[in-house]
Amino acid sequence: MSNRIQYQNWLSSVMTSAGDAFQLNAEGWERAIKRMEARESSWIVKIVSVIGGIMATQFFLGFLLIGGITESPIALSIIGACLIIGSLFALRKVDLLIADTIAICSYLTGFVLVALAQNLWKVSINQAAVIQLVLALVTLIFIRHTILAFFAFSIVMGCGLFLFFNHSLLAWVQVWPAALSIALVILYENEARILSLLQKMAAWYRPLLVVVAFVFIGMLQLLGKRHLVDGLGEDFSYVSILLLLLFVRLVFQILPLLDVPDRNQRIIITGVVALILLPTLISPAIVGILLLLLLSFRAGDRWIWILSLLSLVVFMSEYYYDLDYTLLTKSYILVGTGAGLLLLYFFTRKKWNNHEME
Repeated sequence: MSNRIQYQNWLSSVMTSAGDAFQLNAEGWERAIKRMEARESSWIVKIVSVIGGIMATQFFLGFLLIGGITESPIALSIIGACLIIGSLFALRKVDLLIADTIAICSYLTGFVLVALAQNLWKVSINQAAVIQLVLALVTLIFIRHTILAFFAFSIVMGCGLFLFFNHSLLAWVQVWPAALSIALVILYENEARILSLLQKMAAWYRPLLVVVAFVFIGMLQLLGKRHLVDGLGEDFSYVSILLLLLFVRLVFQILPLLDVPDRNQRIIITGVVALILLPTLISPAIVGILLLLLLSFRAGDRWIWILSLLSLVVFMSEYYYDLDYTLLTKSYILVGTGAGLLLLYFFTRKKWNNHEME
């Protein structure tokens, strides 16, 4: 009921500002409100329902195993394809939470059955990953559902990462965080343009953003643990410099929104921030997660911001303990960094107060 009141208040404000030129289809508005109320449920309920559905599909797979169907690759392929196609068709025709849950579980079960069929066909693991990737990309064309798009993008990204690491390309691992950071900047800074140009693909935007953010954090964690992975390499200066430049650029753009319109002040503040972050060039995880933290903060993306904040605490702790210095030197670094941040805070506050007084 509270959402209905909010919608009515919003509609009243729009009608007041638009005047007589605004025309409302009352019946269509009421139908849309009822449809939204029928679908209203928290993300917790949706997640729990999907988890319950996935557990139910395990019994279905067990039934197939008992029935001996898993011994026939042709039967597995046909059933898997039918489940995938049926899930896409069901989501287009039925608009209920229970239908969403069943369709999502059928979609995932279809991919599992196709993978089992590939195993019986003696398909190589690389070819199987390529087939799964292509199948997920093809189904994306027909997907207009957020959660289903999330799973599809997860399959695509997971297969891509598997192929990358399975071909022993660890020396080029810094290409991933570099490409993902640019993708995040493009997605966050061009959200309105992307949604306006690809209106039919609006259900793709949020899942793609979440998957890219998760993989980006995972790759930063991998770079932070490079000393534990053989063949990963030690020189990540290129990706560190790129992440620092993107972060400094973002800081320079955000300062006017914080009532710092003077260009010289913005240059000074940005320069101080860059100097403070120079020691983190040996650990691209910190400046990378700061970039994601600032992007999500500016876009008002609460969940990604919270995840970035938690990741920042982890990366900072790992950076501190991985430093090959004495405890005294580490304390100097912490004190120096803290002093620099405090000076930056008092400088900006003084400038903002003077600007408000003027």
